[in-house]
Amino acid sequence: MSDAAELLQDLKDIHEPLAPATSSALLVALFVLMAILVFLGVIAYMLWRRKALNRMLQQEIMLIGKQDRARVLHQLAVLLRRVMHYLHGDSINHLQNEQWLASLDKTFSTNYFSEGRGAVFGEYLYRPNTQTSPQSEPDTTQLCNDLYKLIGRIRIRPRK
Repeated sequence: MSDAAELLQDLKDIHEPLAPATSSALLVALFVLMAILVFLGVIAYMLWRRKALNRMLQQEIMLIGKQDRARVLHQLAVLLRRVMHYLHGDSINHLQNEQWLASLDKTFSTNYFSEGRGAVFGEYLYRPNTQTSPQSEPDTTQLCNDLYKLIGRIRIRPRK
């Protein structure tokens, strides 16, 4: 046999080496990690967006609190009506006094309006203008602080 024929007989098929098993697992792990990060980012954005209305209302309460005392109570009552109308629609339009306070308590999951300082948003606002002593005037700074906290606790969802 010739040398060329012997050499050709010794040739074997070329096989590529197998890829290490760790590279596939690493690629899958990287993909899973990226999917988790994207998912967490979406959740964080949704939570931030959900609280955006709450933050805007809280900023408005802070601005209301800086007004003169005579206007604060009225502006807070208007804000509460707006929030309740946003959440419940026209069904709250007819509510007054105890029914209004009970509806506020139910929405905010508290008894602050029927039994606490928030009762001022019931009948006090709708009394005819009479001279009142400074002791009977509500503490508007405390009312602003209370409403700021209550607004932060509820979930106000953006309308679609």
